Amino acid sequence: MGWVGDVGNATDQASWVPLTEDLRRGAASVGSVMFTGDAPRDPNGHPYQVIVLADDEERLLGLLTDDDGRPLTWILTADGTDDVRDEHGRAALRPAPPEIAAAGWDWLASERDDPAG
Repeated sequence: MGWVGDVGNATDQASWVPLTEDLRRGAASVGSVMFTGDAPRDPNGHPYQVIVLADDEERLLGLLTDDDGRPLTWILTADGTDDVRDEHGRAALRPAPPEIAAAGWDWLASERDDPAG
């Protein structure tokens, strides 16, 4: 699969997948939660952004995962935009590294435990 956009230092392209309707699993929208501070950074030095799914009333459905259940993150260009796409214009995604995946699952659990969330 070919990718369009300045991927900079990203050499992990074999693990990338496009954002498809199958991955969205019927979610009305996708968003993300960004992990900053001391959290690991992507190959271009940007914070990882784990993708979250929401319904049409903006209720949190869960994390966007690949077929193996690993949380996925947006792939940012070298200059920090999310303009990496496949030949069909679909956003490029990568599995989150283990520390970021764990932080994503922890965040999801805390959001579901929050009565205001």
